[in-house]
Amino acid sequence: MNEEQGKECLGVVKLEVRNDESIHVTDDVKPFVKKEEDEEYEEGSDSGSEDERCKKCGNNSSDDKIKAEKHEQKKAKLLMSKKKSHLNLPISDWISCENCQDWYHFACTSLEQWEYHIYEHWHCDTCTPLVGPSKRFEKHAPQRYRWYNVDEKDKPMEVGSETWINQLRTWECNLPAPTDHEVCIVENGHDFKTKFHELGGPYKWSKVFLVKNPEGLDMKMPGPDFDLEDVVNIMSPDYEVDTIDVFNQNTYSMKLSTFLEKFRDKSPRFLLYNFLSLEFSDNETMKNLAKPPKYVQDISIVGKLWPDTSSEAYNELLSSGLFLPEDNRPKVEQFCLAGMAHSYTDFHVDFGGSSVYYHIFKGQKIFYIAEPTEANLAAYEAHETSHSSSEWFGDKIKGQVKRVVINQGETLLIPAGWIHAVYTPVDSLVFGGNFLHLGNLKMQMRIYRLESSVRTAINSASKFYFPNFEYLHWMYMKNILIPKIKETVEEGSDMREVDAGLWNAAQYISKKLNEWYKRELQEGEGTAEKQEVDVSLEEKGKTLRTIERLIYAQVKKFERPGKATKRACHEATEYDDDYRPNKAKKHPKLAKKNSVESISKKDKIKNGNDNIGDISVQSASSVPNGSLKLKVLLGPSEDQKNAIQMFNSTHSSSGRALKMNQAVTDLCGSHLESRVEEIPERPTKSFAELNKELERCEAIHSGEKVKKVKPPKVPKEPKEPKEKKDKPAKKATTVRDRLSKKLKL
Repeated sequence: MNEEQGKECLGVVKLEVRNDESIHVTDDVKPFVKKEEDEEYEEGSDSGSEDERCKKCGNNSSDDKIKAEKHEQKKAKLLMSKKKSHLNLPISDWISCENCQDWYHFACTSLEQWEYHIYEHWHCDTCTPLVGPSKRFEKHAPQRYRWYNVDEKDKPMEVGSETWINQLRTWECNLPAPTDHEVCIVENGHDFKTKFHELGGPYKWSKVFLVKNPEGLDMKMPGPDFDLEDVVNIMSPDYEVDTIDVFNQNTYSMKLSTFLEKFRDKSPRFLLYNFLSLEFSDNETMKNLAKPPKYVQDISIVGKLWPDTSSEAYNELLSSGLFLPEDNRPKVEQFCLAGMAHSYTDFHVDFGGSSVYYHIFKGQKIFYIAEPTEANLAAYEAHETSHSSSEWFGDKIKGQVKRVVINQGETLLIPAGWIHAVYTPVDSLVFGGNFLHLGNLKMQMRIYRLESSVRTAINSASKFYFPNFEYLHWMYMKNILIPKIKETVEEGSDMREVDAGLWNAAQYISKKLNEWYKRELQEGEGTAEKQEVDVSLEEKGKTLRTIERLIYAQVKKFERPGKATKRACHEATEYDDDYRPNKAKKHPKLAKKNSVESISKKDKIKNGNDNIGDISVQSASSVPNGSLKLKVLLGPSEDQKNAIQMFNSTHSSSGRALKMNQAVTDLCGSHLESRVEEIPERPTKSFAELNKELERCEAIHSGEKVKKVKPPKVPKEPKEPKEKKDKPAKKATTVRDRLSKKLKL
C-alpha cells in the first residue's frame, strides 16, 4: 500500500518537471561522478586506456559483463510488483575516489543507492584507512530539496523540505476537523460493519472510516512485542526496499539493515527516511502475521481473481482452467510501512483510485484529507502538472483540507479518490494495503483517467502506477463476470434480481473495455498503455463479443416496457421512505377507476349524501416505514347485485348449466368470480389424498386444467349364487293389448 504509493508515482516524477535542474547528481555538485554518455568517456574512445577501466572489476562500459548486468537490471524491473525509483542510477555510472583519483562503477563500490548524492568527497575502501571516511555534504540550503547545493541558498522554500516541515509543525494543528459527512468514527469493527451496511455497503462507500478498536474487523496483526527488528529478520537484513529521503522528497533503494540502524540511532538525525512500499505477500511468514480485514478480502477484485489457495474459490478456478499465473497478480494488498518522526509525504491519490486500509501498529499519523469532488480533482491535476514546488496544495483549495489524527491501534479506511497528505509526529510502524472493488468502480476509472493525463503531461512511466490495471479488468470480465452472467442467462434468471451490483458493474466495465479496445485498434496493437502483462487483441475482441451477447440476451428478456418502470419504482422505495409512485400519470384510466373519490352518482344517492360513509381503520401502536397501501372494499353496486342475483342458481329453469359471459364477469368483478372459483371440500382419508387435493386446489386457482384422475376400481366381492326360482310363465299378449299400452288407453 502506501501512505504514498500514488505520491511516489506522481510526486517523484513531478520534481523533474518543477525544477530546471534534474535531481540526478550533476557535475556542478559532484565533480567526481562521470557517466558513460559523457563525450570524454564515450564508448569506443580509447577503450584500452587504463583510465576507462574500473579499478575494482577492470572492465569498461563496453565489456560483456556490464551489458549482462544491465540486462539483469532491466529484467528485474519488469518483475517488480511496484514502482522503483526513477532515480535508479545505471550501474555503468562511475564515481571517483577523491584521494587516489581512481574510477569505479557504482555497482563495484560498497555504496547503496541512497548514498549517491550525500557525499561531497568519497574515499574508496583502499584510501579510507589512510585518509578517513568519506565527507558528507553540508546543508547549504535546508529550504530546498537540493539542500547540498550552495547555489540554491537564496531560492524560495519548497514543500516537504526541512525548513518547510519545521514550519508545518507550528500551524498544522489549526486545520479544521472533518465533518460527519466526510469521516465516520466508530468504536470497533462490529460497529463499522453495522454502519457500513447502513450507509449502503461497498456500492455506496464514499466517506472515510476511523475505527478506534480493530476488534470485529477480522484483521490479523502480530503480537504487541513485534517490532521493526522482526520485520528485518524475517525479510532479511540485505533486503532492499524503496525508501524516501524526506528532505530531498525522492525515493532511493536502501537495505533494511541500514534503515533499522538509522531508525534506532539516538543521535540527532541529519536526514529523515521512511519506507512505504515493503510488500510482503510473497513471504509466507510475514503474509500470515498480518492480513487485511475480512471485508477487504471479500470485495477485492484481485482477491476474486487470485483467491487464497486454501479456499473453495481457488479450487473452482483451478478446475475450470481460469486460474491466472501468480506472477501476474498485482501485489499491493499487504504492505509494511515505517517512518521516522517528522517525516512528511505530500498530497497524492492512491494509484488506480484504489481504496486503502491503514492500521497504526505503533506510533501515530496525521492525515490531511480532501474529498474527491470534481473541483478538487481538477485542482489536484493542475497542481501535479505545475512547475512550482513551493505551493502547498491545501492553499489551492481553501477550507477543503481536514485534519484526522490516527493513534496507535486505530485503523483508517479510505475509499477511492480521496486526496491526502501524511505527517508522522513520532516514529511509526504501520500495516496497510490497497485494493480495487466494484463499489468504487466509477471513481477508480476517474482516477485512472486523471493519472493518464498527468502521465502524458510529465512523461512519466506507466509502471509507476497500479500494476496491470487494464489487464486486471479484462481478466475480471472474462473469468468472473462472463461465467456469472452466462449462468443466469441459461437459468432464465434476471441478473438485476440475482445481483444488481454485479450487473451494473458488468455493463460499466464492458463500456470501458470497449473504449480501450477501440483506442488500441486506432493506435495499433502494442501502442496502448504499457502493462507488465497484457491480453492479445484477438482475445480482447472475443471477450467483448461474448459479454455483448450476454448483455443483449438479458436486456431483451427482462427489460421490456413496463417492467423497467415497475422495478425503478421498487428500487426508489427501497432507499426513500417518503417515495410515493404516482400511477395516475402513467395509467389515468386505472387510477380514475380505482380512486375512492370517483364514485358514481347512483352510489352517492344510495348513501344519502355526496360523501363516502365512514371507513373504520384498525388503529395500530406503530406505523411501519415505507409506503402504506389500503384496500378499501365498498361492496357491489346495484347493477352488480342484480347480475349476481340472476346467476346465483347453478342451473337455468330448463335445467341447463349456466355459463357466464365474460362481460358479466367484468361487470360483477370478484364478487361473481369468487363463486366460480369456490372449491368444494372433499372428505379425505390419507396424506396422499390430502396432497392430491392441495394440488387440485392450486391448479384451479392458477387457471390450469385439472386432470381428472379416475380412482382405482375397487374389486367387487364375488356374489353368492342365488337359488333359481321358477319364473311364472309369460302371459301371452295380443296386438290390441300392446297398442292400448302405447296410447295409454
